Amino acid sequence: MRRSIYPFTASFVLTIILVGCSSPGELSISQAWARPATAGNNGAVYFMVENPTSQEDALINVRSRVADAAEVHLSIVSESGVVSMEPQETVHFAPDSQVEFAPGGLHVMLIRLNQDLFEGDVVELILEFERAGEIEIMAPIGEP
Repeated sequence: MRRSIYPFTASFVLTIILVGCSSPGELSISQAWARPATAGNNGAVYFMVENPTSQEDALINVRSRVADAAEVHLSIVSESGVVSMEPQETVHFAPDSQVEFAPGGLHVMLIRLNQDLFEGDVVELILEFERAGEIEIMAPIGEP
């Protein structure tokens, strides 16, 4: 007897389509990833925020269960070449804009990890926006 894989394939494709979609005109997060790191140290998470709406929004809070704290930081290079990180209380997203959280710029710093982050694992983040509310993202551990 030959078994059909159609029901599995159809449900898998539908799941991929639904996960990849966001409603038109809503703030969305994509391209999330995090660096491997060890418990007790800090980690970093990166992603893209797209605001296709006609209204400004702002990231006002970040949290994750894998660390004692999560903060948005901005890496800054001084004129003498020294790199430092400045915590950001709020990150604003202009209407119809994209903002990249990337190495050497904005990123979410996971402070005092309570577990190792191994390549292939996934870390959950909850991003809280002024208008869009809470958005949960899953960031795979590894290079993009």
